Amino acid sequence: MGVPDNAAIADTVAAVFRDRAYVDVRPPSLWEMFWRWLARVLGTVFEHAATTPTIGRILLWGLGIVAALLIVRIGYALYQRYGGTHATHESGAVHPMRNLWDTAQQLAAKGDHTGAAHALYLALLSTSARRGYVTLDDSKTIGDYRRELRARSAPTLPTFIDFTRTYETVVYGIGYCDAERYGRLHAIVAPLFKKAA
Repeated sequence: MGVPDNAAIADTVAAVFRDRAYVDVRPPSLWEMFWRWLARVLGTVFEHAATTPTIGRILLWGLGIVAALLIVRIGYALYQRYGGTHATHESGAVHPMRNLWDTAQQLAAKGDHTGAAHALYLALLSTSARRGYVTLDDSKTIGDYRRELRARSAPTLPTFIDFTRTYETVVYGIGYCDAERYGRLHAIVAPLFKKAA
């Protein structure tokens, strides 16, 4: 077999570089570069952890604490969603464990006017939800509910606006509710609940 000439070598090189493996080469995306960097960092950390017991113990404790915090956070979120702290479910049905109007009055009788004000707000929202004027959602603000009531021409809108003017001072302003302010809030919503009774 003879020595290939230049034309044969050029044809072979051209055929190799026409191969799909060479043609489809693309630079890595930022996401891929991030994961490669993270893998290198974690590899280095785990190498040191394997060779140095102190680093290994610190890493193990750190991972344990992060896992415990994650479990607690998930548990708390589930409790908030299903554990009875909300007056209503998304369907608008009153939670069987809570009557917020009565709860507000009981808290006020004990001197917890801030808690009573919050209970009145939730009672007002749950009443509006039962009537189909709002859909309850933890992420909604007072303004969101006000817009929803306005869009549905809800008859509870004037009561809601009057109530939230004072209530916003409690929540976003001074941070607590005294007996006088609670009395104003109670007087605003009382007719609504007397009609419903």
